[in-house]
Amino acid sequence: MSAQPEFITPAQLAEKLNISKTTVLTKIRNGDWECTKLSDRIYRFSPEQVEIIKAGDNRRHLKSNKTRLRAALKAIG
Repeated sequence: MSAQPEFITPAQLAEKLNISKTTVLTKIRNGDWECTKLSDRIYRFSPEQVEIIKAGDNRRHLKSNKTRLRAALKAIG
């Protein structure tokens, strides 16, 4: 059997980083931190995502919808 990676909640990540859960949720909503979105209100972080955050490489590797929208509006206007 292969062990599946342990995904952690925003509250668990906040505890690991010694910050508030609200800060974690704000970073998610602003697109600063990448996570796995299970539903509108349920987020989980993979071990790889946690390591990226801990290392300080908080740049999203994918463009957010907001970034795509701005680029599309700029192209139109």
